[in-house]
Amino acid sequence: MQKTDVENYIEDEFQFLENEYEFKRIHSKKIDGGFEFLYLNKTTGVCITYEFREGYLFILLYRLLNGELKRNPIRVTSETELTGFGLDDIISLHSPEAIVKPIYTYGEKSEYYTEKDGLRRYFKLFADNLKKYGTDILAGKFDDFAGAEKIVKARILER
Repeated sequence: MQKTDVENYIEDEFQFLENEYEFKRIHSKKIDGGFEFLYLNKTTGVCITYEFREGYLFILLYRLLNGELKRNPIRVTSETELTGFGLDDIISLHSPEAIVKPIYTYGEKSEYYTEKDGLRRYFKLFADNLKKYGTDILAGKFDDFAGAEKIVKARILER
């Protein structure tokens, strides 16, 4: 089966995970309403999900437990031990203005809507953010997780 542009763009833009951080792609699969890519190395998991409806690339970073990925539960309380956090929460600790918005917020005249390579440019923003703000996590240093956990749990308390 031939790969879609979305699959090719994600593979290309996130190839650095394999080349620079010894990640292995565990799967790339079509899911309801999008695609999911999962990469693991010895310490870290990276789950990249593109949702067509949202027009957004979600990147979750996980600390592996005994070499295995344990996803966060759906219901999170203040007592829940979290093993993964969104890249946006990590970025918000350092430079909130760098968070990439859903593609539709940039408007149809933006460079991300060009037929030739707009979507690739959009995905590159996320890859660049991961390179800039996720370097420590990709290398197995999870200091930013404590700050991200405070953000996530504060958001839960607001609800």
